[in-house]
Amino acid sequence: MGRVIRNQRKGRGSIFSQKAANTRLNKAPAKFRNLDFAERHGYLRGVVREIVHDAGKFPDELPDNF
Repeated sequence: MGRVIRNQRKGRGSIFSQKAANTRLNKAPAKFRNLDFAERHGYLRGVVREIVHDAGKFPDELPDNF
């Protein structure tokens, strides 16, 4: 059997040495709204007007338009 090629010896690496995910299609970081008094002591009623597909996240995002 022959030698192992040098690139094969270097290996794929670990989770710490791989480059980061491609984030060029991400819209924005997902965040919760700041809770006001009505949200802390009850619930918030609103209408979903837009669903934004973000390539970097599994669930689609709902911008807060209340």
